[in-house]
Amino acid sequence: MSQGGILSDKTSPLSNVETLTGDVGGAVGPDAAFNINVLTGNGLTSTGVPATNTITWTLDNYNNQTTTTTNATPNVSMTIPLGAVAGVYTVDVNVSAYNVTDSAAAGFSLFGTVKTNGAVGTLIGLPDKIVNNEVAMATSDANIIVSGNNMVIQCTGILAKTINWRAITFYTFIS
Repeated sequence: MSQGGILSDKTSPLSNVETLTGDVGGAVGPDAAFNINVLTGNGLTSTGVPATNTITWTLDNYNNQTTTTTNATPNVSMTIPLGAVAGVYTVDVNVSAYNVTDSAAAGFSLFGTVKTNGAVGTLIGLPDKIVNNEVAMATSDANIIVSGNNMVIQCTGILAKTINWRAITFYTFIS
């Protein structure tokens, strides 16, 4: 993780940042125009918004979604588009489920492989699944399915129970 050294810069009325220091390498100071370029790679993206003076860091191979169920109908609202480039994804999905009605919990860890031709996705084999649940959550379930050109984290709740779900997905793609 990079560390920012914020010091008073006496030469510019517009900048208080004198240097930035990364995990490796030396300290980097601003150029003559008081700019420091922040570059990313290997799955990390940064987006600068000059109007709000912010930089947002995101992972390219990460997805975080939530949904709520109140019945036993499979919920397919947590979708991940597979894109227009043909290739294969391996995915690790961790799903947490909290039954608000009964104060009960369940956790699911899913590993799967999904291929796309750029227009239609295909589930390769059967996803591996680890389930840890309390008795009150025994009939709840989470799975990886494919619909069109989307990978879907399918969650099945319990009739008349409000269950909050969160799925964190890390994926590796190659074409």
